[in-house]
Amino acid sequence: MPRWMRIARGMIGTGLTFAGGLGGLAGAAALLGWAVGELTVFEIGQVTVRVSVVSFILGVAFSGALALVARRQSFASLSVPLVASMGGVAGLLYYLFCLVMAGYRAWDVSAAIGNFVLLVTLGACAAVATLLVARQARASADEDTMPDLHSATSAALPDGQPMPFSYGHAPVSSAVSSSVSSHGHTPEPRYTH
Repeated sequence: MPRWMRIARGMIGTGLTFAGGLGGLAGAAALLGWAVGELTVFEIGQVTVRVSVVSFILGVAFSGALALVARRQSFASLSVPLVASMGGVAGLLYYLFCLVMAGYRAWDVSAAIGNFVLLVTLGACAAVATLLVARQARASADEDTMPDLHSATSAALPDGQPMPFSYGHAPVSSAVSSSVSSHGHTPEPRYTH
């Protein structure tokens, strides 16, 4: 797969991770608002969808910034403050986008400050959470990739004897020589029981 496709896949995956995580948190918070009678069911869905869409955009922006800034670094070598600052910058960029689009007309000063703090904090926290999950997934994948071949073969074979190959009941040498002479090709060996 070309490098640009891996980067695009990572950006979309990070956006979906941000959307799922932060959208889920927003939905849980909205459910608390519904429980105390402040929100309707429609408003719960509205809040969850809005936060999920915003989070997807933040995730894609963060992943793009990460792809540009930390090109050749592994997850283990990325520092948490660097990742948090890149996530905060993604939140700041989204805040500026919202401000330019309509926020300066619709927000008063307290709403503008609140949205700034919220978006920058959400971007930073989601970026750090994504890094920590990616590190954990990488560590788990590294542990699971190499099976313990010695214990598998020593458990299957008594006294460490080599596994014999055969075709049916004949030893390998006689099965191969008779098969080559009669068919003109060498068959694949298989294990005996």
